[in-house]
Amino acid sequence: MFTPTISSDANVRLAKLVKQIIVEKNPPVIMINLRPSFDFNILHAIYLLKVKQCIDLGFNCVMIIYDKTIEKRNLVPSQEIQLFNEVIMRNINWFKRAGITEENTEIFTESDLWSIIEFREFAEVVTSFAHIFKINPEAYSVEGNGIVSKVMSNLCEIYYEYFLKSDVILIGESDANEIWRTLRTSGGKIIDGYVSPLVLYYPMLNGIDGNKLSIISSKNSISTSDTKNDIESKIKGSPEAFLEVLIDYFIIPWKKVLTVEKKHFCSFEELKQEFELSTIQDLIIEYTNEYFSNISSA
Repeated sequence: MFTPTISSDANVRLAKLVKQIIVEKNPPVIMINLRPSFDFNILHAIYLLKVKQCIDLGFNCVMIIYDKTIEKRNLVPSQEIQLFNEVIMRNINWFKRAGITEENTEIFTESDLWSIIEFREFAEVVTSFAHIFKINPEAYSVEGNGIVSKVMSNLCEIYYEYFLKSDVILIGESDANEIWRTLRTSGGKIIDGYVSPLVLYYPMLNGIDGNKLSIISSKNSISTSDTKNDIESKIKGSPEAFLEVLIDYFIIPWKKVLTVEKKHFCSFEELKQEFELSTIQDLIIEYTNEYFSNISSA
């Protein structure tokens, strides 16, 4: 359910990672960046199931939570700090219930990282800011004033990958824009010693309304804010495309083997050949309620 990209020698690099796990007993590191959220939704589940799959294969995980991106709520500073801390801890608890164990995982907020990283060190390692704009000028022909922030946020990300010695990163396809790709394919010219990690990315996944799923919004998704009745209503009213996402990217990776009436199924299409849509919907409702009940449990 994922695709190696960026590297043209992906198969060779995958083989080296396997050797690193089996022969060298040296767990490679997979990194994922997440924005904190006021609820936990299907896209969180999909990403974390892939991370857990990698951990089960022998990887260690580094997770960065971008705490500075929490939605502002117009509170006084002391209340805002308390809210931010509560949201971060709530997110971490959800991740643990999703199977991301402390034994194999380090979780940092972006603020944590900048308490370790000195800006002087960052500026020294990033050897040539000017070179960034010489790599691929077309990548930076963005209208408006957002270009500097886009470059700097991507530059920080590749520095985190370098600093935390990441072997693999997990992202959504929609995040891999032209600036993102350009910086990583030429990252060694910007940061001395940087080798672009192998990238595992999900294709763009659409939600209930046909628009792309998002970590930061659950309007077209299923989340911990939904009651069992909400979940049933959403699934019963969902188009087949969203049901396919739920089966292929959520339920099958979670259950590993999907068995219905003593038969094993590997995809939504296989289920459609055997069962009425209403039966598949009931199956999705049952498993989705089970999963989110566990995530929401105190």
